[in-house]
Amino acid sequence: MTTGWYCSKTFGSGSYTGRAEIAAFIEDVRRELVWTHHILTNGDIHIDADGLHARGRWYLQALEDVLLKDGQIAGYEVFAEYNDTFAKCNGKWCLLEVRPVVHVVRRVNSGWRIRNTD
Repeated sequence: MTTGWYCSKTFGSGSYTGRAEIAAFIEDVRRELVWTHHILTNGDIHIDADGLHARGRWYLQALEDVLLKDGQIAGYEVFAEYNDTFAKCNGKWCLLEVRPVVHVVRRVNSGWRIRNTD
């Protein structure tokens, strides 16, 4: 079974399928995110009538410090939702697809991390 991560986010957009592509995407994001704090709501999950498929939605507020191309760090506040699909695989629920939808990206020039001034 193939999983997918479809992304429209602060760092670009794209579609990533399978373990290797998803791992490479996450590694790219890790290089750009200096610091991040994600706040998620409780999930809202609906199981289809067949009992083998489900859909879930979570709302997100993320505070992120991003390394810019010029080497500076900028803070962002992101409001988004995750729309996920699941299927039962050998009696266990498996994540098939993650589809983030970004609603608001707001730049905060000073960043979010508490910096040591010593």
